[in-house]
Amino acid sequence: MKIAERLQEKKKFFSFEFFPPKEISGRKDFFVRAEKFAALNPCFASVTYGAGGSTQSGTLDIAEWFKRDLQIEAASHYTCIGATKETVNIFLEDMQKRGLKNIVALRGDAPKGQESLYDIEGGLCTAKDLISHIKDVCPEMGIAATAYPDPHPKCANIADDILYTVEKNKAGASFFLTQLFFEPRIYFDLVHRLQNAGCTADVIPGVLIIRNLAGVYRMLSLCDVRISGKLLCELESLHKEGGDKAVEKFGLEYAIKMSRSLLEGGAKGVHLYTLNRIEESRIIVDACSDLLK
Repeated sequence: MKIAERLQEKKKFFSFEFFPPKEISGRKDFFVRAEKFAALNPCFASVTYGAGGSTQSGTLDIAEWFKRDLQIEAASHYTCIGATKETVNIFLEDMQKRGLKNIVALRGDAPKGQESLYDIEGGLCTAKDLISHIKDVCPEMGIAATAYPDPHPKCANIADDILYTVEKNKAGASFFLTQLFFEPRIYFDLVHRLQNAGCTADVIPGVLIIRNLAGVYRMLSLCDVRISGKLLCELESLHKEGGDKAVEKFGLEYAIKMSRSLLEGGAKGVHLYTLNRIEESRIIVDACSDLLK
């Protein structure tokens, strides 16, 4: 089933993002944890891979396992950076053989030091190009894309980014997962802007649990994510007083608060960036259980 169709059946839900273990030897432990995630009744799962497609085969193996063994619809990430139409077609054929019907279409980032991957002969340069190609060659595939609460670094301003997101919807993206943000109002402002611009797809907010201060700094430098001065100062103060344990405790409480605010405010669901960690995810879902009925 296409995930976009499942979204219409659900009132409120959680979904989860996973990354496959880099080594095959790590899959046994991953499968044990994933079975615990299944008990939380997610609407769907998404499965990532590394920059430049470095864990692509593992992505399909994990997505297939979710669907076949856990009966959870799974969307395989695919980034067009470094890919050609031919390699996209091969990936889609593999998905179809495995019975996978959903893909998250992304531009992606080149591995460090390999910026030449952005411009290759026969390549697809943007997420919209990738979406259009998938729609042309595999029209039955369910396609998700990314929406940016803060403008994409390549966009000059919010207005241009909104218009580009609408173009991805028109090209064939049937729902969106957001990049990171730290205040619910930013998500609701994004949805309002997209709807006013003609977007007809569901936009599912993505929530990441803050685990340490170094991770926050890394996200700010890599993802161009806005964070309020008040929140950053609070995190720095907590770290100074109690180290990473204090920041992690606060981060879990903040993720619960964010998730509840999003669901109460009208978001259809919350997509948790789990980092493959079951206990924190379970706590968040349990804390919002009254909103999922």
